[in-house]
Amino acid sequence: MTIADGLGHREPAPLPFAINRRLLAGVITIAEQEISAAMAYLFRHFRLVAEPSGAVAFAGLLRALPQLPDGPVGVVVSGGNVDWNTYRTQLDQTMPRTEYLPHAAPVLH
Repeated sequence: MTIADGLGHREPAPLPFAINRRLLAGVITIAEQEISAAMAYLFRHFRLVAEPSGAVAFAGLLRALPQLPDGPVGVVVSGGNVDWNTYRTQLDQTMPRTEYLPHAAPVLH
């Protein structure tokens, strides 16, 4: 069981697996805590609400960032497929609630 339930398949689909096997240099696994931290980072710094499965690639980027060569990097982040209570629980595990409550938002001039 994982918070990234959209990625909880037992085996990959044949065509994407064949493409990835040929083109990818490697694969990493991401811990649940890294997913929650990525969701919080996206919300804290970009005000993006990402579902757990949609934040996994960004979590991998955060971990791999020191080893990446200079240059542009693209990561797909998706959201919307998460209920607020689940999302709030994930944020609570990684950041103080005052950082995401509306009354605590900074006022921009």
